[in-house]
This record gives sequence, C-alpha cells and structure tokens, in this order.
Amino acid sequence: MNFIVGILFFLIPFSLQEKELQEKPVEQLIVFIQKNDSNVSNDFSKNILPKIQQLTEKENIEYIVKNIEKNNIPKEVSYTPFIA
Repeated sequence: MNFIVGILFFLIPFSLQEKELQEKPVEQLIVFIQKNDSNVSNDFSKNILPKIQQLTEKENIEYIVKNIEKNNIPKEVSYTPFIA
C-alpha cells in the first residue's frame, strides 16, 4: 500500500508540470509591420493578420505584432511585413 501511495506522490507533480508546459506557448511568431497607407499593407493588416492570429492560437504559439517606425527598425528587418 505504501508503495502505491509513493508512486502517486511521485507521478502527480510530473503530470501537473507537463500540463503547465502544454498550456504555455513555447514558440513565438513575431510580425513586424510598418504604418503604411498602401493597398497591400492595408489588405495584409485587415485580412492576413487575423488569419495568422487564429492559426497561432490554434497551435498554441505566442503571437506578437510589432509596429515599427522608419527610424526604429531592427537591422534584421529589411522589409515589412516581416515574419520571424
């Protein structure tokens, strides 16, 4: 009987930790956008970004949209929209 109780005390914390890990996103999708009045930019913001957000929610991926200014662009971002 003590053996079974010992196994339960051992397994329960691990199963709780596994559940916590599954609930927290472990991947990120970052979309860099730039305020622009072009038709392509507006279409992307209105039609594509919501679909990307739905997909990231479904796949449990953290979704981040960064609106950047011309003078505040990370050197890795050479165009917008840029998905990392």
